[in-house]
Amino acid sequence: MSKRNLIIAAVVLGLVALAVQFFSGPKRGGLDHRINTTLASADHMQSIDEIVIENNSGSLHLQKRGKIWQIEEKMGYPASVKEVFNLLQKVVTHKISSVVTENPERLAYFTLLYKNETKDSSQKGSQLTLLAKKEPVFTLLVGKHRDSISKASDMPSYPDGTYIRIGETKAVYLIKENLDLNVDAKTWMQKELVSVKEDEIKAVRYETQAGQLVLSREKKEKKLELLGLEKGEKTSDFERNNLASELKKFTVDEIFPIDEVPASSLEMVSAVSVELFDQSTFDFQIFIKQVLSPLKPGDKNNKPKYYLRLVPPTSDISKQKWQHLYSLTDKWIFEIEEWRAKKWLKARKDFALAKDEQE
Repeated sequence: MSKRNLIIAAVVLGLVALAVQFFSGPKRGGLDHRINTTLASADHMQSIDEIVIENNSGSLHLQKRGKIWQIEEKMGYPASVKEVFNLLQKVVTHKISSVVTENPERLAYFTLLYKNETKDSSQKGSQLTLLAKKEPVFTLLVGKHRDSISKASDMPSYPDGTYIRIGETKAVYLIKENLDLNVDAKTWMQKELVSVKEDEIKAVRYETQAGQLVLSREKKEKKLELLGLEKGEKTSDFERNNLASELKKFTVDEIFPIDEVPASSLEMVSAVSVELFDQSTFDFQIFIKQVLSPLKPGDKNNKPKYYLRLVPPTSDISKQKWQHLYSLTDKWIFEIEEWRAKKWLKARKDFALAKDEQE
């Protein structure tokens, strides 16, 4: 090839490279600058005091009072710390992977119209609004999921990313994560009431139908021991560890307004007081409700139900330590599973073992 032809070929290849770069590379202008940026800035999270989620199934309103998020739809019951954290974490960590379209006529197809933009529920997205002092600081609309494309014809597709819209921008973005907004207030309720580390516990006092029990210790370095052990007896390590494990994640299963479970239908079977080394205590009671059906003796609904009620703290130290519990004592009652309830219905024989007895 002559030198002249080599020069021409080099020029042509250079023009081709420039064309490829122009058409395939990121475009200047438009909304491509949002690619690889998070949905919202972490700075937004510092000031927000209200979260509103709305979709075709209903709405959810969370209000921050002090350090506690409360659910308006549940008479101010505390929202799950974990659920609130997870939601806000997604907003500040999920990143836009691509701009799908800037054509406003395509918003309905991706289920990304606001409720004031259409009356067709199939076109409306799920809306998340973060507010500070009643003023919106961030709005997100969540639309349909992107379906994966399977190479095997007999394999079904599955959600593989989510189409979203931010604020009033008439553009469809894609994030790689599957994002859904839940408005079921029941699932947002805080079910872990207390978290106590094992070395914080100074004493636990039971008063059950089987009698009174006290496990205590004078120093954190010691183990909780059953008071009144006789010669040749020891405290069960299994039951001691079981107790500490339950207090580390003190959880209930269902939550009801107190007037939905009449006191006349309940029988108290245990009263428990937990004392910590900081001199605070929290107290609760376990109740049983017999649910019998004489016409169906073998029916599973014949099994008793167990409920837990919190007892208001009396000392100033306890009121300060368990402030979040104090607000729940006169409004709420908690249902717990039978296996959980029975951990607080122990008798002396459960804790006191012969020293040579294997566990």
